[in-house]
Amino acid sequence: MNLAELKNESLSFDRAIKIPVLLKNMAGQINEDKDHKAVVNEQKNDEVFSFVSNGYKVVQHQEVTESIIEALTLLNIRADAKVVLNSNRLIIDFDFVDNKIELKEVGEEFKSGIRLINSYDKTAGVFICPRIMRLACSNGMILTRFIKGFYAIHTSDICKDLSLKVKSLLVELADKQDDFKILVEEAIKDSIEWQYCEKLLIKLMGREKHRKEILSRIKALNKEVVTRWEIYNVVTAYATHDNFISVSVGEWLHTRAEKILMTPLIELR
Repeated sequence: MNLAELKNESLSFDRAIKIPVLLKNMAGQINEDKDHKAVVNEQKNDEVFSFVSNGYKVVQHQEVTESIIEALTLLNIRADAKVVLNSNRLIIDFDFVDNKIELKEVGEEFKSGIRLINSYDKTAGVFICPRIMRLACSNGMILTRFIKGFYAIHTSDICKDLSLKVKSLLVELADKQDDFKILVEEAIKDSIEWQYCEKLLIKLMGREKHRKEILSRIKALNKEVVTRWEIYNVVTAYATHDNFISVSVGEWLHTRAEKILMTPLIELR
C-alpha cells in the first residue's frame, strides 16, 4: 500500500490506554496499586497488554505511524508499506519506490527502506532501522550493524522530533550505498565447502530446528563450495518468506544473518 492508504489503515490500529491496577489484600480490601498501571486494549473490552510502571508512556501505533508518514512526505520520498500487526506489536516495512541500489559487477539490484516497530507489551519501544530488499527474490535485509537505527523506550518523549531522526537515518543510508556495495562484493568472494557450514551455523545459531532447516536449504543449492553471500541469502529467505516463522524468530534470524554478512569468513570460523 502507498502512504495515503497506510494513513487510512492506521485509523483502525488497536489503541492502548493505561488504567489503575486494583489489588485485594489479606483482609479482602481492594486498593489501587500506586506503583503500577495496566496497559489495556481500548477497543477489545480492556484486554490486558501488560503491567507497567507509572513512568511508562503509551505510544499509539497510529501516532508513530503517522509520524513516519509525515517525515517521508516532508522529504518527498515515495514509499510502499507492508504492515504486520497483532494487537500488541506493530511492524511496518517501508520500501522506497525511487531509491534503487545497483551492483552491476554481480548483476544484483536492491531497494532501500526502513522498518518501524512499536509495541504495547514492553517487548520493544519504538524502533526504526534501515532495511534493504534484494529485488531478485524479495529477501528482506535488516542492517542495524551497518547503519545505526533509532530506538527509544516508552518512558521518553518518543515522537518528539521523530521526523528529524528519520531524516538523519535516511541521509546516512544514502551515504552508505558505496559501502554496502563493497560489503556484498566481499561476501561474494568468501567461499566455504558446504559441509563446513554446519560448524559455522552451530556457532551462530543455538536453535537446532532453524539451523537444520537452513543447512538443508544450503545443501539443496547442490554446490561443493558456497559463498558467504549465498549463506546469508538462504537465512534471509527463510526469515522473510517462511510462513511458519513467528515475528520474534524472524527478527532473531535477521540479526544472525546480518552477522554473517558483516563478518569476514576468517572471523566467523
